Amino acid sequence: TLFPYTTLFRSVTNPISSSNYLLAQNASRCGAANSRAEARKIALYSGVSSSMGFQFVPLAVEVFGRLGAKFDAFLKELSARAVARYAEVDQTVANKMHASLIHLWKMKISCLLQKGKAKIIHMSSFRAAEGSRAPPHLIDFGLLQQRFHQ
Repeated sequence: TLFPYTTLFRSVTNPISSSNYLLAQNASRCGAANSRAEARKIALYSGVSSSMGFQFVPLAVEVFGRLGAKFDAFLKELSARAVARYAEVDQTVANKMHASLIHLWKMKISCLLQKGKAKIIHMSSFRAAEGSRAPPHLIDFGLLQQRFHQ
């Protein structure tokens, strides 16, 4: 299968902070929040995955859909592998297939992100109506990731 991974999106942490320092750092340049998230995930998980013989790829997506550099490279590598299965296809068709796959996957990721944001807003309004003050800054995307494979 093209996606042998059991979990692509397990949780999403909101990068927006009330800390002026973090807001300034994330707003300093395009992709800054992704770079910070990728570095944080690499520091946390790469040692464990490499000790088990796996390659770790941090999947970081900003709120408005910008993919992290490593996530983008990962999608391009997956697309190239998928297109390589069709050796009889000429280069023009292969390039179109490659671009179409990346576009399709990015659209699916974008839809998942929008659904996740809608879920956060829904949960916030539901909790506010009940009087709960617990912010839904970390949500489980276990059910949403199953739809990514469809």
